[in-house]
Amino acid sequence: MNAPAAQHCRGGWAWLWGGLLAASLLAQERPVGRVKNFAVPDYDAQNRRKAVLYGEEAISGTNGLWHINRLRIESYAGQTNPAWIVEAPACLYHDPTRRAWSDASLTAISTDGQLRVTGQGFDWRQTEQILVISNEVRTLLRPGKPQPGTAAMPGLARHDLELTAQTLVYEGQRSAARYAGNVRVRELLPAGATNPPVTLACGELTIFLSTNRGGVEAIEARQQVVFTQGGARLEGELARYQAVDDVMVVERGARWETGQMSGQAERLVFNRSKDEVHAMGQARTRLRESAAPQPPTTNQAAQVLELTAPSFSVQLPASNRPLTTLHATGGVSISRGDLKAGGESLSFSGTSTSGVARIQGNPWWRTESAEGKAAELAWERPANVFSGRGGGQVVLRRAGSGTGAEQALTVQADEYDLADDYAAFRGRVVAEDAQWRMEGPQLRLRQDPRTRQMQAIQWEGGVSAEQRLAAGAADIPWRLQCAGLTVEMAPDGQRASRLVAVGNIRLEPARLPPAATNRPAWKLQCERLILGLNAQQQLENALAEQRVYLETLPGDERTPAWALTGERLTLGMAAGRTNQVERVQVEQQVTLRQIGGGTQRSGLWHLASQQASLRLNPVTGEAVEAQAGGGVHAVQLHSNLTQVAWTLAAESARLWLGASNRVERLQARREVRVEQGYTTNLPPWQMQCGEVDITFSPSNTLQSLEAREAVVITQGASRATGALGLYHGASKDFELRGQPSLLLVEERAARTNGTPRRLEIEGAEVLIWNREAQTFRGRGPFRIRPTGPLRLPGQP
Repeated sequence: MNAPAAQHCRGGWAWLWGGLLAASLLAQERPVGRVKNFAVPDYDAQNRRKAVLYGEEAISGTNGLWHINRLRIESYAGQTNPAWIVEAPACLYHDPTRRAWSDASLTAISTDGQLRVTGQGFDWRQTEQILVISNEVRTLLRPGKPQPGTAAMPGLARHDLELTAQTLVYEGQRSAARYAGNVRVRELLPAGATNPPVTLACGELTIFLSTNRGGVEAIEARQQVVFTQGGARLEGELARYQAVDDVMVVERGARWETGQMSGQAERLVFNRSKDEVHAMGQARTRLRESAAPQPPTTNQAAQVLELTAPSFSVQLPASNRPLTTLHATGGVSISRGDLKAGGESLSFSGTSTSGVARIQGNPWWRTESAEGKAAELAWERPANVFSGRGGGQVVLRRAGSGTGAEQALTVQADEYDLADDYAAFRGRVVAEDAQWRMEGPQLRLRQDPRTRQMQAIQWEGGVSAEQRLAAGAADIPWRLQCAGLTVEMAPDGQRASRLVAVGNIRLEPARLPPAATNRPAWKLQCERLILGLNAQQQLENALAEQRVYLETLPGDERTPAWALTGERLTLGMAAGRTNQVERVQVEQQVTLRQIGGGTQRSGLWHLASQQASLRLNPVTGEAVEAQAGGGVHAVQLHSNLTQVAWTLAAESARLWLGASNRVERLQARREVRVEQGYTTNLPPWQMQCGEVDITFSPSNTLQSLEAREAVVITQGASRATGALGLYHGASKDFELRGQPSLLLVEERAARTNGTPRRLEIEGAEVLIWNREAQTFRGRGPFRIRPTGPLRLPGQP
C-alpha cells in the first residue's frame, strides 16, 4: 500500500461510512427484474472509483425498491484497492430516498485491520450520511501504526478497544459514532502489559474519530458514567476524553476511587499520560488505612482520613499501585474518627503501607478530648502518629470540662507527636494547668487508646515541676527539680495521683505568700522520690530514697532550722492541711540535727541512728517529737554553739521538742550512755544505765534526769551506782536508790599526783551526791570506809 493510500486508510470510520454512499447507485437508469452479479459503481468528480455495491442477486420492486441478497460494498477512498468492505446477507434499497435497511446482521471491516463493526439490523440514510445499527453492536478498533519519524499514537489510540452497545448511530458529516444502551468499552492489552486495562460503562457514548491519524480522537460519555483502570475508578453523569493529551474530564456528581482513596468534586480531570487526578469545586477525598490488622480497641471509623478542599491534585504511579502524592490548597480540612484538622494547604505522600500527610498555613487540629496547633502538622500512617513542628501547643481537656482553659492541661513544645496510646513532646516543653506547671526538654504522655484518658506523664532530661494551690494563687508550696519524673494519673485520667522522680532530686517551696512567713517550709534532696497526692492534688505522703537530705527552712529569724539525712524517708501529711508535713520516718544511716539558731541562747543538737521518726505540729509545722532506734547517738551543744553540753548513746531514744526545735525531754532505752560535755570547773561526768528520762531547761541545760537499770555515774575518779538514779537541776544533786554505792575521790590530789583521799559509802537506803561540792548525804544506815584523813563537815 502506497503512502497516500495508508494516510486515507487511517481515516478510519469516515471511509467505512463513506463507502456506503455507493448504495445511491448514482442517478443511472436501473435494470428491472432479477439481476445476477448485481454491481453498481460510484465515481467521484475526477472519475475515480469511490465505491462499488455488489449483490449476488438483486430483484427490482415497485417505486424504486430493490431487494439485494449477499450485499457487499467496497470503498476505495481514492485508492486502487478497496479500503473498506461491508457485508450483509440481504437488504432493501430505496433508490428515490437513497436509503438502505435490513434486520439482518452487518459486518464492516477496514482492509488495514484497524476497524471491525458488527451488529444486527441497520438503516443507512445516504442524504444525511447517517447509519443506524439497531441491535447487538460490537466494535473492535485497533490503533494505526505511526509512520517513521512520527510520534506514537496518543492515549487510548495506543491499544485495541472493544466496544459493545445496544444501538449505534453514525453521523458521517461529523465522523461521530453515538452508542446507546448498556454501553461498554474495554481496552484490550497485549500480552506482557504491566498497566491495567481501561474500561468504560455508561448509558450513552459518542466517539469522534480522527480523520488524519486514525483511531479515537475524543470520547463523550453520558448517563451514569463509570471509568475504571485497575484500582482507579471515576464516576459521573458526563465525561469527556481527548486522545491528543490523554485527559479524562468528569462532571456532574463526579466521584472517584482508588485502592487507597475515594472522593467527590464538582469536576474531575484525570490525565492518564501523567497519572494525575485534579479535583475542583468542593472537593472531598477519603484516604483509607492500609490493610494491616488493627488492634481490637481501634475504632473502625478511625480507619479513614477524609479531606475537604476547594481543589486538589493526586499523582498516581504508573503501575497498579495506590496513590503516591496528593496536594490540596485553598483552605483544607481533614478528619479521621474524632480527629479534625485544617490549614491552608496539604500534601500527602504514601504507598499502600505507609504515608505522610502534611498541613501548612496556620494548621490546627482537635479531638473530643484535645486540640492543638503548630507551624506544620503531619499525619503518618499506618502508625497513626499526628505530629506538630515549630511553636506547637496542645490542650488536653478533662472529661466534661468543655473548652475552659482552667480545666485543661496545656502543653507547649518545639515539636510533638500524638498517637492513639501516647503523646511525645520535645524541645522546650512547658505543661501547666490550674494546679501544676512543669518544664523540661522531653515529655511523654501515656493514654488509653480507646478513651484517650491520660494514664501517666513522663519527663526526661531534667524537669522542674511547681504546684499551685489555685489558679493565679501567690502560694506555690512546692517546686520539684529532678532528672526524670513520672506523673501517674488516677483511674479516671483527670488528676495526678502519684509523682515518681529520679536523679538528683530537689523538692522545695517555690514561693510563699507574705502571710505564711511564720510557717516553716521544707527542702528535700534525694535520688528517688515518690509523692502521693489526694483528690485535691494536695501532697498526702512522700517516699524518698538514696542519699536523702531533708531540712526545714525558717519562717522568721527566731525559728531555727533542722536537717535529716538517711537512705529512705517517708513523709506523712496532715489531714486537711495543704501540703503540711505531720510525720517523718527515715531509715539507714540516719542523722537528725538542728543546723542553726537565731539567737545565742538557741542550742544546736544532732542525732544519729539507723531509723528515726518525727511528729510535727499540724498547725505550726514545727517538730514536736522525735523517735530513733538502731544505735542512737545524740549530741547537744552549749549555747555558745562550739562546746558539747552532753552526748547520749542508746539502742533507742524518744525526744520531745519545744519552740525553735529545742529538745525539752529525752527518753532512751537499752545500753544507755550519757556524758557531760566539756566544763572548765569540774571534769565531765558520764552515766550508764538501761533507760533514762531527761528534761532540759529553756537554755538547753540539764533540768532533771531519771535513770533505771544498773545505773553507773562517774566523774573523774569518783563513781556512784544504784538501781535508780535521779538528778535535780536546781540543787545539782544526784540521788541514787536501790542498793546505792558511792566512791568519792579528792580531785585536787588526783590533779597534783598526790595520794587522793577516798570515801567508799554503801549500804544506805538513799545516797545524794552533789558532784560540784563533792559532798554526799544519805538516809538509813550506811557504811563508810575512808582512805586518808577524814574531814567531817563543820557544824552549821
